[in-house]
Amino acid sequence: MGRQANPGGALDAIDAVMVLERCIERHTGARTIQCAGTLTDHRDDAAPSPRRLEILLERPDRCRIELDRDVTIVQGRAIWTYDSLRDRFGNYRAFTTTPARTAGEIATGGVSLLPIDLFERGARALGSGDRGPGAWRLREMDFCGGRPCYVVDSIPAGGRGRLALWIDQDEFVLRRWRLYSGGGARTEQAILTVTFDRVALDAPLDSSSFLLRRTTAGERRR
Repeated sequence: MGRQANPGGALDAIDAVMVLERCIERHTGARTIQCAGTLTDHRDDAAPSPRRLEILLERPDRCRIELDRDVTIVQGRAIWTYDSLRDRFGNYRAFTTTPARTAGEIATGGVSLLPIDLFERGARALGSGDRGPGAWRLREMDFCGGRPCYVVDSIPAGGRGRLALWIDQDEFVLRRWRLYSGGGARTEQAILTVTFDRVALDAPLDSSSFLLRRTTAGERRR
């Protein structure tokens, strides 16, 4: 017999708002967040390859994003990057509301990284005000990285694309999220999928994690 998410429970025992509120609380209440997994950019080609992704966040204003060997660092208002293909360092000014959000868009080619948004903006990251999440539905239970998860979908409006979230059933942390293009269920296409096999909240971070240096083939920061 296959595994069942939420054994002994039922979807009608909890709703999307309850799940999202717990998830928002976990992320906005954390002092640090570490996420590691893969990012798949479906815009690249018909069969895109996952890329290794790591995100480190520390309040009040430090961030590290590592996508394969490309690195983006935020310290205060400063944004620094290392492009491994060109073997070049760069620096940027924030063009979004915060340097960390800008760093996420630099790393992904224009798509916000949801863990950063949740960490900094809470419910507003989910298209709502400070009072709570907007229009969402609890679709199903599923496993992600060996963890049982609630799968919660946004209800698109005004041509916006759907956002699907896999939220850990016990820890209420984000395990996967997938962004779709607009146009409705018949024409929508996945834009980006991020899956985390490791998520840690409030773990101590080494200050050296936020120093930028050149990375070499076969090397990843431990």
